[in-house]
Amino acid sequence: MTPPPPASRRPPGPKGIRLAAAAVATTLAIVGIYAFGLYARQVRYEIAGGDGLVGSFWMESAQRFRYVRILAEGGSLPIPDRRMEAPDGYDPRADTVLQERLYGWSYRALGIDPADVPVEKYVRRLTPAVCLMAIFPLLGVIGVLCDRRGAALFGCLAYAASLPATERAVGQVIYREHVAIPLLGFHLFFLFSALRWGRRRDAALAGGFLLLALLSWKVISFYFLILLGFFALALVRGGGTAARPGLLAALWIPPLVASFAWTSPLSVDLFPTSAPSVLAAALLAVSLADRRAGLPRWGRLVAVVALSAALHAILPQARSYDHAWATLLAKARFLGVKPGDPALLDFHSRHFWSGNYESPSLWLFVRDFALPLLLALPGIVWLARRVRGDGMASPAALALWLLSAFSAAWLAAYKLQALPALMLAVFAGLSWAAPRGRAGAWGQWARRGLLGALVGVMAAGTVAELPEPDAILGRRPRPPETRVPLTQVHTGDALGELAAWLRARTAPDDVVLADFVLSPWLLAYVDRPTVMHCFFESPMVERHREYTLALFDSEERFAAFARSHRARWVVQQAHQALRVDPEMSYRYVADAVRWDPSTAAARLHFDPEGARWFRLAWQNDFFRIYEVLDEARPAPEPAPSPDPLHVLWSRDWMSRRCGGLDPLAAGGRCPDLAGALYDVVWARGQVTVARALLSDGRPEALRLSGARLGEAARAVPDDPGIAIATADWLERMGSHPEAERHRERARVLMGARVPEGAIP
Repeated sequence: MTPPPPASRRPPGPKGIRLAAAAVATTLAIVGIYAFGLYARQVRYEIAGGDGLVGSFWMESAQRFRYVRILAEGGSLPIPDRRMEAPDGYDPRADTVLQERLYGWSYRALGIDPADVPVEKYVRRLTPAVCLMAIFPLLGVIGVLCDRRGAALFGCLAYAASLPATERAVGQVIYREHVAIPLLGFHLFFLFSALRWGRRRDAALAGGFLLLALLSWKVISFYFLILLGFFALALVRGGGTAARPGLLAALWIPPLVASFAWTSPLSVDLFPTSAPSVLAAALLAVSLADRRAGLPRWGRLVAVVALSAALHAILPQARSYDHAWATLLAKARFLGVKPGDPALLDFHSRHFWSGNYESPSLWLFVRDFALPLLLALPGIVWLARRVRGDGMASPAALALWLLSAFSAAWLAAYKLQALPALMLAVFAGLSWAAPRGRAGAWGQWARRGLLGALVGVMAAGTVAELPEPDAILGRRPRPPETRVPLTQVHTGDALGELAAWLRARTAPDDVVLADFVLSPWLLAYVDRPTVMHCFFESPMVERHREYTLALFDSEERFAAFARSHRARWVVQQAHQALRVDPEMSYRYVADAVRWDPSTAAARLHFDPEGARWFRLAWQNDFFRIYEVLDEARPAPEPAPSPDPLHVLWSRDWMSRRCGGLDPLAAGGRCPDLAGALYDVVWARGQVTVARALLSDGRPEALRLSGARLGEAARAVPDDPGIAIATADWLERMGSHPEAERHRERARVLMGARVPEGAIP
């Protein structure tokens, strides 16, 4: 009789074959989901304009891209970076630069030829690929909660198809969450595993990935507070054993040790004395004490509060996030409606309560989260029932806690939409795995069929160009001010002209003073040192306050601010003196909504010839460059006369917008000038498109060019630049007499003191 083969060579039985086939099928499915997710993100990128229209990185993305490029080219991060926060210098280690290191070092390690794939294109392609990696830990999180492979794959598909998870990771911008969300996902996988099975290995890995997430995104500190709130609730309700002190220690110790081991954001921000660290220490101490002595429920609560307060009072103060907390309190105080009177808010609330820190509108909720919430509802109901039997410190309870907390965070600031999107995908998977219930097998399949249809609709919406809410509701087209980006109140060609002048006419080490929105772009793409930047978890938040208040004070104070930071050039933007909206306007933030013609902003805008400490060096439609003067320099060359084509800077043109009143003599009577600003920005954008169509030359392009010019002329009928562009179009179309009439009209418009009513 032939002996059986050794166990190691024994052919797999039916069960082994089934497991291997399931593993292969799962791998193919997750790869397919990942591929679809990349496709969806590429489609959203193309909807935004693609490589041809997206343009350069802006604001914090430009700031981060500069560091990526330095590392990709073989350099190292400058410490301190005296070109970014001139003249003092900025320490990059104060920020979470793990993302820049990952992008820059990977580009260099892959040996990519910049001629084939420039660094900027590489970053745009890498961003969605990295962020979408969150589906891999998501597969494990859902598996821990329900032990269903199909449910886990369905949840991953829901995440890949989710619009809020897609649109912030298409490559247009560089957000910290792009790296942090996958790391947070792995942390959650090991955290849920540790809660379910109690393995030390899982607890240690959960702490390690929490450390990496903290090093990649400062918002993770707030997540840590949310997580500690869960442990605090478990401690108060269930005692020291329910609070899992071993797991709590495994989460707290890695970032605590790292804050002492090397210079990082954790050490710069004094993590050991921060609110999360203090609360973790108090929870750990009270949990251990309760396991020994057995404290009553109210005693555990009092002990945690008292110990946290004592540690906070004794220990040195960590870097404060007062600006963030003040903004949240202000939003709560005014029920989410930003007051029109800036005097009702402190400076930081006026500044931060805008843009990404706004609360989402009803339309945004319907567009982004209506379908994900419908997908998640059966899973939410199922897990809520399970909590009753599993207890407060169970994975089910934590999942519900995080979904609630992340949803509340999104309601406070819609920039955090990736957090609820992640947890809603978890519950979408649980919806697939929910028990049959009374409906039986047919009811379960009907539910799954409906879930599949909803995911299909969600995926179709993600890869489609969705209409604006006004179009859906049948309203008229939006006015120009709502079609102009709040942080880019200019045209792209005007920005290019600004960059060209600075490159040609300034020295490489000349310090430029511009606002925090524009400065990162100037440093990244023009390579000039800047006084300002947009990383506000630093002393920059105070410098921004000084800059804003000085701009709306006297010329002498603004000049003193510029000299104190060794600025040679000042870039003024037209919108800084004209806007008063509560979103991103400087007059609102400075509490200078009432027009004051004596401020530096007003004098430099309407009376450059009368400036004592600044010399106008150059201007275009939306930007001006002033040279900063002082007694130590020789007498400057004469300043160029303002070009009447640049109507937003024209005192006469604005006088007509003020009903005939001189802007520098009107005091508080001069009405809001922002309407003129928005009209011109929008109209000049139409002119830019019209000129591009005119150069195309095809009959359809020429027709569209004329239509764009007509829209621009209707928006700003007294803009000589639009009249000249229209004359050029008429020349091309062969209407020479009509073209000459428009040129004559432009000459009249550029004349001094055009009487009111003289413009047809």
